[in-house]
Parts: sequence; C-alpha cells; structure tokens
Amino acid sequence: MKPNETTYLTMRHEGVVTVAKISCPRVSDFEAAALKTDLKKLVETPPAKLVVDLSEVLMLTSTGLGMLVQVRATAHASGGKVVLAGLSRELVDLFRLTNLHRLFTISPDAASGVEQFA
Repeated sequence: MKPNETTYLTMRHEGVVTVAKISCPRVSDFEAAALKTDLKKLVETPPAKLVVDLSEVLMLTSTGLGMLVQVRATAHASGGKVVLAGLSRELVDLFRLTNLHRLFTISPDAASGVEQFA
C-alpha cells in the first residue's frame, strides 16, 4: 500500500481539503468499521475539510450510512465539514429516502466537492 492508502481508502490533498476516495463497491458492516476508523482520523484535527468520494461505491448498507453520519458528527463538533461526492443515482435516491441529503452537502464529483470549501 502507498502512504496515502488504506485497505478501502485513497487520500489526496487539494490545498487544505482532504479528498478521501472509498475504493470498494459495497460498504457493509466490515468495510464500514475500517472506514470509520480511517475517516475519523482525517476529521479529528480542526477544522476538518473532507470530501468523501463515493464514485466507486455501488451499495451502502445502513451501517455504511451510519458510519458517514458519525464521521460528519465528529467533523461538525470541531467546526469542520464533510462533503459527499460522486454518488450514483441509486445512492442519491437512498440519501433522499433516508432524508440524509438534508444533513450532507452532496456534490456531483470530487472537484466540485472541493469547491464547496472555497
């Protein structure tokens, strides 16, 4: 693994914004636990500016959704922000169905997610 990679995550920096790309098609219990640990580390230092790129994710279980909510809460508690990017039509529908689209800023791709911090 490269220094900016974990099992399910690839990270890069765009100025002061961290872009974390989830690189597994399904985020269920096992993947969510690992991702939660990795993503929370990225938002622990205030003010967190994190874009989570979900462009390779086809399915999120309820545990995966909960993990994203927890990461957002950790960032928000210290004045940070989490933007979700690259969601498939199905994931956008899932976020609307669960009303989580009201909690998160959702961008069509990682580049426009980074622009949310400008």
